[in-house]
Amino acid sequence: MGVQCGGGPIITTEVSTEADRIIITLAQEPYPGPHTCEGRSPESYTVEIGEPIGGRTLIDGMCIQSARAYVGLCDPDGVRWPLS
Repeated sequence: MGVQCGGGPIITTEVSTEADRIIITLAQEPYPGPHTCEGRSPESYTVEIGEPIGGRTLIDGMCIQSARAYVGLCDPDGVRWPLS
């Protein structure tokens, strides 16, 4: 589910592995012109990390790159809140 309003298909995926965390950042193709965020549903997207996750924390890269991300979706450490 996108942190920022709007966005089309995923166009880039970045994965950064560290000793204690794995940061995954997805970028979406922007929608042209004005649009609303209402009615957006979460979508599945598979990312191949290339190694076991182990005990590392999974971090949403957009949560640590955007100050707006903390509004409702991410904790201050970049962990995306679980969706129910």
